[in-house]
Amino acid sequence: MTIYVGNTLIKYIKNTGIYYGNQPISKVYKGSQLLYEVTPYDTDETVYNKSGSGTTEFMLDKGVYMFYLTAGGGWFSIYYAWGGYYAAYYSGKSGASFEGEFYNPVKQSCKIVSGGGSGESSMTLGGVKVITCQGGGAGSGNPNMCTVTNLQVLSGGAIPGNTQGNGAGHAAGQSTWYGATSNSTYGWGCGGAVRPGQSNAGGAKLVYKRPSI
Repeated sequence: MTIYVGNTLIKYIKNTGIYYGNQPISKVYKGSQLLYEVTPYDTDETVYNKSGSGTTEFMLDKGVYMFYLTAGGGWFSIYYAWGGYYAAYYSGKSGASFEGEFYNPVKQSCKIVSGGGSGESSMTLGGVKVITCQGGGAGSGNPNMCTVTNLQVLSGGAIPGNTQGNGAGHAAGQSTWYGATSNSTYGWGCGGAVRPGQSNAGGAKLVYKRPSI
């Protein structure tokens, strides 16, 4: 529940019911001044957080959310040459990402998928896939992309995956080559070989911000 004095927000109290008899009330006004509003979560409360591959389905309440989603990064192909010499011809590309605030206008079903290595990540609202992040492949060619449809994005948005890392030509036994670096705030979806502090699998994090735009 939000509490205002004038236009000043005092605090949020989640899941606190206001009733007129047996009738639940979501908002209370004094004239045009909003006094109380019931909210499903506290501000900046994490609704869902998954590092690595996984799938979850739940009902997502109306409101503004910050969403982080990254697909899995690709691996690389290694070619063995004479004299004990390895050449990583294709360092893995990193997975595409979405990082931004969006508005969910009604309470509806939500499905979040975070991919493993090279796996796609996505979010579906009300049975419609609204975000699709492509998983990483070999490190040559165009970057992997993130597409967003039928979603009211308020800030941020799609981030293409990064392409080839420094994987060309290292002697056998060395492990200093890396795939493309992650574009995720949380280091998800790095292209193989994986850089320190990052991970090859994707991930997802959903954070509640406020009840309306």
